[in-house]
Parts: sequence; structure tokens; C-alpha cells
Amino acid sequence: AHNVASQSGEDGVIQRIFELAPPSSRFCVEFGAWDGKFMSNCWNLVANHGWSGCFIEGNNEKFKELRATFAGNSKVACLNRFVETEGERSLDSILASIGAPAAIDLLSIDVDGTDWFIWDSVKTYRPNVVVVEFNPTVPNDVIFVQAKSTAVNQGCSLRALVELGREKGYEGLLANTRTKTVVVAL
Repeated sequence: AHNVASQSGEDGVIQRIFELAPPSSRFCVEFGAWDGKFMSNCWNLVANHGWSGCFIEGNNEKFKELRATFAGNSKVACLNRFVETEGERSLDSILASIGAPAAIDLLSIDVDGTDWFIWDSVKTYRPNVVVVEFNPTVPNDVIFVQAKSTAVNQGCSLRALVELGREKGYEGLLANTRTKTVVVAL
């Protein structure tokens, strides 16, 4: 584990995963992206390894910073919107609208609440690696998923993400309760 722009070593973990299982499209998606660099799980891939990607941020002020971060980089789509679970703001619809490749190598979800629901709603795309935030205050043997509401910020338990990952056909898992993230891989 080591950081370039990530919060707690995710850059190193992601690098090692792609050393063991080489990426196919070199395309990443991150939402809840803030300025595109601060605590980003995708910035290093784009800035230092030539990947393409889509960065999505709902906050207007942070989106201005996001656009500035990737100004002049034609390999990055920056979008100012919130990701929802259905309709034109679903991740599947958003990715289709920008012509994202079917094989996404990395999806990073960090929206402080409905992360589980958004990952569950992704049906068209099947990222090879997914990084998702969870609530580390819930014991690891408990399945907990908050209400499907953006007004709630309780998130979900690690076990709920593990079970969802299994349902979606993922098998590898690396969880870090210190960083509140789980990484799953096909």
C-alpha cells in the first residue's frame, strides 16, 4: 500500500492488482470525485499511467476544481452531476452517454451513503475492480444497508458489500477498516 493521491494506500493496492491482472481498457470511473486528485483512487492512473477515465462530481464548486485538474486532457470526461440508481442519472446511463468502454478496469464509488445501492444498480457495465466505501462502525459479521435515501449517510457494512460482490460474481476481496474501503476484483 502507498499513496500518490489516494487516502490510505489504495494507489499501491490498485497498482499491485493490475500488476497481477493486467488491465484491458485502462479506463477508470470515479464519482464523489471532488477536485479529481484529493483522496482520489483514479488520479494516479490517469496522470501517471496514461489511463482514460470519467470523473463525476455533484458539487458545483468542487466540479470547477475537477475541470481545472484535467484541463486539456482529452482522455478524461468530467461531469457535474449526482449519480442515482435509475434513469438518466444512473451510472449505466451516464457511462453510455459518454461512450465508455464495456470493459471498465476500475470503478471507485464514494458518495457517503448510497454507495451499495449505486453499485447494485450497475447492470450494463462490469468493472474488473471496484473500490467502495463502507461503514467501519458496523461489525464485520452484520449485513447492514442504510435506507435508500441521499438524506442518510450511514452507508453499509463490509459484509453487505461482500455479499453484493458475490451476487455480482466477484471473488477477490481486500478490505481496510482504517480507510473504510473495500476492493473487489473479478
